[in-house]
Amino acid sequence: MSRRFRTRTVTNIFYATLLTCLIEIFLIANVSMVEEYLRKIESESFLLDFLELSPIMVLIYVLIGIGIFSVIFLRLQERHLRYLARISAAMQDISEGDLNTVVEVKGDNEFSAMAVNLNRMVEDIRRLMDKERESERTKNELITNVTHDLRTPLTTIIGSSVACLEQQNTMTAEEQRQLISNIEEDAQWLLNMVENLLSVTRIQDTDGAPAVVK
Repeated sequence: MSRRFRTRTVTNIFYATLLTCLIEIFLIANVSMVEEYLRKIESESFLLDFLELSPIMVLIYVLIGIGIFSVIFLRLQERHLRYLARISAAMQDISEGDLNTVVEVKGDNEFSAMAVNLNRMVEDIRRLMDKERESERTKNELITNVTHDLRTPLTTIIGSSVACLEQQNTMTAEEQRQLISNIEEDAQWLLNMVENLLSVTRIQDTDGAPAVVK
């Protein structure tokens, strides 16, 4: 417990004890007056006989005092217990995935500090999730762009290869050389693209970011 919380608890115990003593004194005084009145009128009622049983009356006073103290102390602590219950409910909502939960910060004590830290934690989680979604969106865009960029030279390579295989008897040497040259250029472009992607992957791994291409 923090010193402030301990001090407040001890203070509430002191107030509850003081009020309990005052109420007990008032109760004992009134019971004594009733007993004295019954003696004056020389009544032999069951109530007088019961009041004269000192051990039982002491036990009753003790039990009443414990009950009064408990009620007063709980009333003094009720505001903090209610606030703590709200924090607990907010933590339950957060654990179930509700990241829009915000705990109102009241006062300047350990409970308000707990609420501040809880709100900060939720904000950090929300920021990390937004960053993760943005990273996922960027990755998807990169994959789409790379797929589109790779499809064009691959289509050209396949087309040139098919032409060389199917028309090699009818094509001149110059035409075959041109097709093979086109295949070489597109293959070289693909190789450069792969090298660039691998370089980006290595940089991201070094920075601790998730790799896009492996």
